[in-house]
Amino acid sequence: MPGLLKALHEKFGRNLRSLNTEVVEVLDNIDTDLRLLARLAEFLEIDINSGDLHRQGGASLLREAFSDLSQAMYLQCIGLVVPGRMSTRRAFELGIASVYIWDLPHAYWGWIKCDADFSFSEMIAHLSSEPYMELLRSQQGASAAAPLSIKECQKLYRQLSNTVHGKHSDLPMLSPARFDAEKTKTIKELGDIQTVLKMITAAWSSRVPTFRAS
Repeated sequence: MPGLLKALHEKFGRNLRSLNTEVVEVLDNIDTDLRLLARLAEFLEIDINSGDLHRQGGASLLREAFSDLSQAMYLQCIGLVVPGRMSTRRAFELGIASVYIWDLPHAYWGWIKCDADFSFSEMIAHLSSEPYMELLRSQQGASAAAPLSIKECQKLYRQLSNTVHGKHSDLPMLSPARFDAEKTKTIKELGDIQTVLKMITAAWSSRVPTFRAS
């Protein structure tokens, strides 16, 4: 094995072994939220009609988001901030897309068959729009509230996207500090994962209130 790979492997192992009590507590909370996301995917799959391929696709995207966030949690704990943020961003986009296509089969088929891309801004705007709110009110009554804040969602998504696009002013200097779990502010990075989980869950709990009540 090349010396660099061996050194990195050993460093990542030390990072995991050195996690403090505060970080471990946050990890336990993330694990609980991830299990909730997995149960949500199972809940959705129970009642999906075999012909509703777009809704099957939505549940599949939710499972993909679960996988990405699990990886992001691990990557942040070993000190790999950049790929951790990339996984978090992807999970955020896919998690929101899973709700977005639930009622918009044409959006799903455009993505699957026509090489169309999901626009995060458009998806968030849709899930906060007045027509969508009327849908929620028709199911839950006049007290139904907007599940997401456009401003907060866009702020976090932009922050994660900055890393994807090479902006690294908020990251430690390159190795060895870049791979130091303490210097990369693991707590803050894990907090972003928690926020993404809560936003995805909030969007789904509003759309399918029977899950929230179960």
